[in-house]
Amino acid sequence: MKKVRRAFALLLSATLLLGVLEPAAIAASPVTGANQQTTIQTPRSVEPKSGTCGESATWSISAEGVLTISGTGAIGDYSENDAPWQSLRADITAIVIEKGITRIGNYAFHDCRVATSAALPEGLVEIGENAFRSCGALEGINLPPELTTIGIGAFYYTSALTSITIPGSVETFSDAFNDSGLETVTIEHGVDEVDSYAFCNCYHLKSVNLPDSIQSIGNYAFNGCQQLEELDLPEGITSFGEYAFANTAISEFEFPEGASINAGVLQNTSITSIVTFPRALRRLGRTPSTAARTWQRSPSPALSPALRAAPSLTQR
Repeated sequence: MKKVRRAFALLLSATLLLGVLEPAAIAASPVTGANQQTTIQTPRSVEPKSGTCGESATWSISAEGVLTISGTGAIGDYSENDAPWQSLRADITAIVIEKGITRIGNYAFHDCRVATSAALPEGLVEIGENAFRSCGALEGINLPPELTTIGIGAFYYTSALTSITIPGSVETFSDAFNDSGLETVTIEHGVDEVDSYAFCNCYHLKSVNLPDSIQSIGNYAFNGCQQLEELDLPEGITSFGEYAFANTAISEFEFPEGASINAGVLQNTSITSIVTFPRALRRLGRTPSTAARTWQRSPSPALSPALRAAPSLTQR
């Protein structure tokens, strides 16, 4: 009888223990549905912090990961890993720069890889070198109308950035958007040159809108834009830099009258039709007729340095 009572007591204890543990076990179990496991995640909370980032500039980060820059003047220059918020880069979800800041320093927001937006203020005149480099989640950014300088590498490897408008006030943006996710580029009236390497290796670039104020296309400006098939060129362009449109999908091209054409401009393209005008031919070493010259079956010897490996041309 004692053995029966002892067995019953053990069974009762086990039942009660299971009743205590079961809710905890259920709470810890993953939620499943359609035979697939789903992990429920909550946003990571950030410990609010603040500090200085220039002579008259301060920074603060909220619990939601919003990095705010306040004050006046310039944000300081940094290297790859010494910005004041360096240890928080993986937690920064958005960047807000308030009015009064006039310059973003070199590498300021480098590798803020989960930040999806960056708000820039009126009055900002310069974005430093590599300022937003490797901000891979950055989806959009509006450049203010007072901006004059976009530094080298400023938007390197911004793979989620699909569209950009360059204000007419910008004077230099050499090598600024290399290997970004840009699909559409609009340059506003007032810009007179597409700088060298500006959009080099923007593999997804399909649409480029150029203003009549453009006078030259720099070396390698659109080199490697493999999905760029067509481009309307302003008539006032006077110079095409080396390999400016090499390794693109452009199939038709019209050189504006008077333009100088450097080596490899259309190398390794899908070019099938090309037109150039008398003054352009003179610069290439030919004496043309008064009409635009066209070619059939093979490019002109004068143009061959610019075309190199391009296919044969058909008459226009």
